[in-house]
Amino acid sequence: MRKLILITNILLLFILSAKAQFIVTESFKGGTSPGIITGGSATLTSGYADPINDGWLRLTSATKNQSGYAYVNTPFPSSLGVIMEFEYKSWRDTDDATYYGADGFCVFLFDAATTSFKIGGYGGSLGYAPNSEQGVTTGLSGGYIGIGFDEYGNFARSTEGRIEGTSSLKPNSVTLRGPTTASASTTNKYLKHNQLQPDPKLNGNSIDYNTVTSTRPKDADFYRKIKITIVPTGTGFYKIDVYWQTTKFGVYESIISYTTSTPPPPNLKLGFAGATGGGFNYHEIRNIYITTTGNARVNKEVDKANINVGDQLTYTVDVTNENDAVLNGILLGDTLKSTNGTNLVLGTDFNITSITFNNQGNSGTTASGYTSGVAKTTGFTNPWSTSLNMAKGSKATFTVVGTVRSRPEGNYIKNSVGINTIPSGITDLDPTNNYATVSNMVLSPNVDFVVSKTLDSYCADPVKGNTFTITVSNIGATASEQNKQVTVTDVIPSGLTIDSIRGEGWTINSNNNSYTITRSTSLKSAYSYPPIKISVKAPSTKGLSWTNTANVTYAGTESNTTNNSSSTTLYTTPNLVITNPPEACSPGTVNLTASAVTAGSTSNLKYAYYTDAAATTVLSNPAAVATSGTYYIRATNVVGCTSAIMPVTVKINYSLSGTVFNDRNGMADNIVNGIGTNAGNTLRIVVYNNTTSKVENVVSVASDGTYSSCTSTIGNSYTLYLTTAALTAVGQTAVPLLTLATLARYTGEHIGMGAGSDGAVDGKVPLGTISNNISDINFGIRFMRSCVISNKNVTKEL
Repeated sequence: MRKLILITNILLLFILSAKAQFIVTESFKGGTSPGIITGGSATLTSGYADPINDGWLRLTSATKNQSGYAYVNTPFPSSLGVIMEFEYKSWRDTDDATYYGADGFCVFLFDAATTSFKIGGYGGSLGYAPNSEQGVTTGLSGGYIGIGFDEYGNFARSTEGRIEGTSSLKPNSVTLRGPTTASASTTNKYLKHNQLQPDPKLNGNSIDYNTVTSTRPKDADFYRKIKITIVPTGTGFYKIDVYWQTTKFGVYESIISYTTSTPPPPNLKLGFAGATGGGFNYHEIRNIYITTTGNARVNKEVDKANINVGDQLTYTVDVTNENDAVLNGILLGDTLKSTNGTNLVLGTDFNITSITFNNQGNSGTTASGYTSGVAKTTGFTNPWSTSLNMAKGSKATFTVVGTVRSRPEGNYIKNSVGINTIPSGITDLDPTNNYATVSNMVLSPNVDFVVSKTLDSYCADPVKGNTFTITVSNIGATASEQNKQVTVTDVIPSGLTIDSIRGEGWTINSNNNSYTITRSTSLKSAYSYPPIKISVKAPSTKGLSWTNTANVTYAGTESNTTNNSSSTTLYTTPNLVITNPPEACSPGTVNLTASAVTAGSTSNLKYAYYTDAAATTVLSNPAAVATSGTYYIRATNVVGCTSAIMPVTVKINYSLSGTVFNDRNGMADNIVNGIGTNAGNTLRIVVYNNTTSKVENVVSVASDGTYSSCTSTIGNSYTLYLTTAALTAVGQTAVPLLTLATLARYTGEHIGMGAGSDGAVDGKVPLGTISNNISDINFGIRFMRSCVISNKNVTKEL
């Protein structure tokens, strides 16, 4: 029970803290990568060139004159420093005796505020710098830094429009080029390069694998993992370091370092570009990991993507302490679950064979219950946990070996790990990287077709259109039979206009918007047929959605048919309707989150509130807005489609209040006081706005003499009038007539309950410019008594 509580606490800590900073991960192993923007020859190999869930991002194939790029459309802040890791393969299955592999690839960081992404020149410019030979005079839009892994050696050269650099080729070099500017004479300047080895034909420290091979080289033959850090030095400079790891469990070696005074933009995005020319290579990327520097973090990997019951799995857990201090008492917990979140039962669902802890040779790093390098083979639980003491700048690894005993519900095993750094006493500035998960698909017995229906974007683009992609895969352990027909059916919803439908090797038949798509070729285990792509356009009407479903059937025998249907939904821009909220009286506030403010909008929206029209500054407390002004709301639907930014007006009024007194002694005592009166319900207070030169409000005096008006605005100048003029109207420009009931007289006016007057007995109080609520704006009147003496009216004060 104690271990279960420990795991729960670790995961709860992560959930509560996950919004603090950032982590971006993308394996590129799957057939789709939401949030990844690709162009040119870039493609994902999962299910086609590689088994399902075991693919790569392939920027180029090993053919001449290719170019491809991809970037992660998720911004991340640069303020705390950035660390990036990824693996790559650069290889060829055809001899290139002239160029020995070319051109290379570039890792680039660019300003996340860039609104129109445009790649730089290809060939030796590797998608980042200009290339005048291709007519590209500017580099990558918003580029901050381009790190070229240059096989042929042109990226460092001052040629083809590239600014500054070497005069000759520098094959097998890592080269840095700087920010994109508006000037062709300064953009993407050469900063530095390091030639790892001069001979382009050898392997050794080569950027690419120079042995021609029909299949991708195994990690044991060619392994490259890159780490890039950008860290503020505290003196106005930024240090950029690039490392690589050339064996699977080796150490990082520094391959280039550079310090720049050019600060990075507040938010960045990461991308890759690859190019071939006369020479060629496959350029492939996998396992991107981006997070902050200088903290504790955890990562997890698994050796197989697809497995059968009875297969062995090896999980690797890496815990890194990048602090300059020893961390004691870090809690680590690890859990095996099925797709639906149920913990796997050891002995029935999964067997853990061994767990081996490795402190990477640092004796100051220990794990409770483990000896470094010695496998633990008994006493396992699910979840399992331990406590770590970690030397500064150290890394600890756990290798978990186990065997799959049964196929879990949903076909997937999910293995999650989390760490809790609170017991160590440090303040972890970025807890988002304290958690990691990997998944494995357990193949069904025999043949098992599954269909997947996805969209290039869930948000409709009425101009460019959208593309549905239907992918049919075999997640069974055996290949399907040749000449046994596979049939996909799809009805495109009414309201969408079909532009095209295509699918390599598929026979496509249609009846209006209903499609039947067939083929009869065998499909290997853990592979996919070429995708079916249906391009459509949606109308620009806001607040609409269409759910599209694809179904697959197989003329042979399947072990499972519950996964033969897949749906996805396309949404137009949410319809955001704004109704200005009622005015509030200070110190009251306005609740912009009230449902009435957005009544009539598309359902199930989430709202964000801002102080500016560009939606860059978040309104801190939209449920209690205390200041008048124009604010802004943006709505997001369930898949992230956003509405236009709409204004909403908040009006916080300020009150002017007081009492009308029957002040019998007038100002004889220098005090406006007496008994409250409304003179038989005839008295009114007129609030005149001197700033707008209009009557702003007219309020009746209550029977006890009190009144209150709450329509006034800070910064405006006001005068209050006491009168019986019933025809005074809100909005009129004329000041009201000063009249009282017969036999009533003004005796004085004063702000406050103490002695004094406003200096003139005239039934009005000039307030000047107001800055807050004003109370006790008091008026005095008195009544005269009339009688007839010797045929004459005689009045006397009451």
